[in-house]
Amino acid sequence: MKMKLHPIKIITAILVIFLLNNIVDMTEVCAAEDNKNEMDILLVENIDIQEVSSLIQKLDSDINITEYEEVNLIHVEYPNTITSSEIANNENIKKYIEISGFLPEIVVDPIDLGSISSDSISVENEELDSASSVTNEQIFKRLSWHVNEVTGDGKSLELSSGNNTKIAIIDSGVDYNHPYLKGKINLKNAKSYVDSDSSILDYNTHGTMITGIIAQLAPDATITPYKVLDASSGESLWTINALIDAVNDGNDIINMSLGTYKYTNKENEKLIINAYKRALRFARNNNVLVVASAGNYSLDLDSQYEVNNILHLPGGVSDVYTVSAVSNKKLASYSNHGYSVDYCAPGGDLVYENGYLDITACMYVLYPTYIDNGLATIGIPQGYTFSYGTSLSTAIVSAGLADILSYCKDNYKFYKVSDVENILKAGANDLGEKGKDSLYGIGEIDVYSSLQQADDLILGSIEKDSDTTYTYHNDTMSLRYSITSEYENNYQVEIAVTNTTKETIHNWEIVYNTDDVIESIWNGKASQADGYTVVKNNGYNQDIKSGETVIFGYIAVKEDEINIPNEFNFTNYYSITPANYEINYRIDNQWDNGYIASIIITNTSDVIIEDWKLDFEFEENIDTLWGANILNHDDNQYTIINNPSNYNILPGESVTFSFTVTNTKGEQEPGYFELLSTVTE
Repeated sequence: MKMKLHPIKIITAILVIFLLNNIVDMTEVCAAEDNKNEMDILLVENIDIQEVSSLIQKLDSDINITEYEEVNLIHVEYPNTITSSEIANNENIKKYIEISGFLPEIVVDPIDLGSISSDSISVENEELDSASSVTNEQIFKRLSWHVNEVTGDGKSLELSSGNNTKIAIIDSGVDYNHPYLKGKINLKNAKSYVDSDSSILDYNTHGTMITGIIAQLAPDATITPYKVLDASSGESLWTINALIDAVNDGNDIINMSLGTYKYTNKENEKLIINAYKRALRFARNNNVLVVASAGNYSLDLDSQYEVNNILHLPGGVSDVYTVSAVSNKKLASYSNHGYSVDYCAPGGDLVYENGYLDITACMYVLYPTYIDNGLATIGIPQGYTFSYGTSLSTAIVSAGLADILSYCKDNYKFYKVSDVENILKAGANDLGEKGKDSLYGIGEIDVYSSLQQADDLILGSIEKDSDTTYTYHNDTMSLRYSITSEYENNYQVEIAVTNTTKETIHNWEIVYNTDDVIESIWNGKASQADGYTVVKNNGYNQDIKSGETVIFGYIAVKEDEINIPNEFNFTNYYSITPANYEINYRIDNQWDNGYIASIIITNTSDVIIEDWKLDFEFEENIDTLWGANILNHDDNQYTIINNPSNYNILPGESVTFSFTVTNTKGEQEPGYFELLSTVTE
């Protein structure tokens, strides 16, 4: 279809109707239906979830249970012969329950645009004015100023377009027959969680908008929709389920252009807060990047949290990238903000030019072809519309991450997810106060700038200091490579590696490109294959603190000349440990308003758990801790990491760390433990 688009004006009333129909913010409300005999239960510890399910089913044979083992969540459907209270308060069951209740509905809530004083709008566009006729896809491309803004006018797409990456979109489905999307959607793994609707088709419109933006910026990525909304609402449980499935399906990136606001001091709302936190942590610990919107109510999220105890989810908590929206390099009028914001991206806005509302300052997006867009009278073809919001900004960041990840897969054999994150960060344009701020986070993403800096960050640079000494730098290390002696067919090398990051590098392993055979090595262990040498720490030197240096050396055999490496990388990262383990908790001493407690980790497997790290939930505030270190504390989420005396847990052995709690809330026990260890390639 071809269409001639002229400059036009239209009364504001039409604009308001169109925007209210098409610009939405997804919020969740705590409104369970009274007639539903259903409940959701978060379990407190890493117990056998099937054991708890069995205990519940013994109460009534007609009880149906769905288990979400990854987050220790169970969904219970029970008959009229029993009540939720009888289940939750059963003596054999209640000791395993952290929180019970019902995860709330998801509804589509239109943004309140307020009054618009102008009585007309304009869709004038210089490029379109000069064209006598253009196709719908050409219009889509020409009006995609947001793509140009983050890709260097499309130059980044010449370097990377998302090939060999997988993006999950948790939303309202998609019009997969849309001419622009046809053949770009992975229907094999696509799922609908909506009751009585197994279709992936989008009857809400939001999911199609998000998918279109991602398809523009990462056209070669594999896009999989996970439908959790029908035309107007859905269930939070579906969202949690979709997040878990998206991780288990092998997606690299999960886009969640949705949000909710919950009171942290209300017991009935802690269920959804903790369920989201667990699911997001599950994704992060599996090295899956989750991107979520900041929200569209112009709220200061920090103030809402500090004054009103309101928390924004999922953007606003740990283990997710939260995105605000900008327009013309400034925070969009509607965008939420707060220190939880990590990045910003174009989102469109209401902009007036010469008394007219310039609708092209909004973003031109896809729309389901089987739903009337209501814009035929102003010449906008079916299948397209205008919109704005942090949801759209979030899609841009997700696609940008996919392009960077694809570039890493194509160019760096030993890349890590943290490399992708560092490349994104390096290219971001700092728009606000220097450094990370509450409006723009680290800054507005610029995929082209990021990719231009990628080689320097990952491959680094090498300088020849002398005939026998070379210095190498990348974003994590400074390395000195020194040939200390050379004789016949052998030579001796000393390598000094300095950690230039702000964090400790745990259980270090380094890889570099040389195939000269190593005959002997000290202060490390070597393996060689396919032209690369991998050197791993020797146990006693496995951590490199910020600014500190480790030294190892070896004797190698040369052929004609010494094969001088020019690429060095750390390869180790944290992931969920594959080893079996047990966690035990005990109270060692207590007094009126406090106590001393210990957590014991036992390795029940036959492999070493290397450089362990423990995540858990705990409602108390830990005052002092010994035998380990607190790496992170966010609300009720703790991350504890080993200290030099107990790096590794040998098979059959245990490590113990202890802590004090004062001003106790009533001996709250920690729960939902997850043990991580470093993985090396």
